[in-house]
Amino acid sequence: MQSGTMHTNYKVIVYAVFLISILCSSTLYCAINKNDAHIYFNGKNLTKATTNDDILDLSAMNITGIAPGAFADNDAVKILRLNENLLVTLSSATFRGLNHVKHINLMGNLIEQLDDNAFSFLPDLEELDLSDNSLTALSPGIPKSLPKLRQLHLNANKLFLMENSFVGLQDLELLELTSNNMFDLYDGVFNGLDNLKHLDLYGNKISELRKDIFQNLRKLQELDLSENIIWLIHEGAFQGLKSLEYLWLNGNQLSTLEDAKIFQGLRKLKTLYLHHNPISVLDFNCFRNLRSATIEPGFRINNKIIMNISDFIKTSISKYTCAFENYNEPYTCHINITLTDANNEKIRKFGISDL
Repeated sequence: MQSGTMHTNYKVIVYAVFLISILCSSTLYCAINKNDAHIYFNGKNLTKATTNDDILDLSAMNITGIAPGAFADNDAVKILRLNENLLVTLSSATFRGLNHVKHINLMGNLIEQLDDNAFSFLPDLEELDLSDNSLTALSPGIPKSLPKLRQLHLNANKLFLMENSFVGLQDLELLELTSNNMFDLYDGVFNGLDNLKHLDLYGNKISELRKDIFQNLRKLQELDLSENIIWLIHEGAFQGLKSLEYLWLNGNQLSTLEDAKIFQGLRKLKTLYLHHNPISVLDFNCFRNLRSATIEPGFRINNKIIMNISDFIKTSISKYTCAFENYNEPYTCHINITLTDANNEKIRKFGISDL
């Protein structure tokens, strides 16, 4: 009886080995890991994962590692999808052979570390998505190996960024750094981003903006700082942003706006978002340099509000929009404001009680 059982078990083992050998020889993933649901990608028979000549889709396949040379002889691929896998690290020259790839999606892995040369041999790469990983830093060699990169998505990581973190990405136009738990923006962190147009810092823990922190971003058009904990903006914080059109400061902890130079330099600003801030002290002089901006403050109005507008103000704001959050306690004020356009033509005169 025991002999028969052993013979049956032997047949099962042989059959299992046979199945694994078939997987390793005829599919694109080989070398079953300790957990047979995890896959080590070695690049065999890539055509089975390719939706067309341009796209190689390896997303959500439980891939834990990529063998050296796995992408050899695949220079026709333009888009590589490796999102939603189990990758922890990317070693040197991981993507060698993808000579013409333009987009790589690595979102939703477990990546903690990138080798300095992880993205070498990608001369045409334009977009890289590393969102929703566990990155804490960018090695200096990574930006320098991606000279043509235009979009970099680094949302939902654990990044600690120091001076010159992005030097080498001179063609970058979009940088997303949302939800990284960043507490501070260090001097020179955005050095080298001469062509950046969109910077997204939504949902971090930034508490203050220091002078000249954005000074080198002369082509920046959109800056999102919403949903941080910003309570202090130093004079000259936005100096140098001569092309900025949209600025999101909503959802922060700003309680005072009374520095006349706080928004200095934002000559092209179209919209300033200030709603969901506990603003109680407001000096309209701080908007003096905004020539044609729409302002959406969403101030919390109550009977204790202080508005430092004792001086009669003439401003060049051509449009002003208020979206107060609380109408329960009507606030009245008898100080009048006159808004004028860029030609100093009066638009209209009203009391704050009209807002």
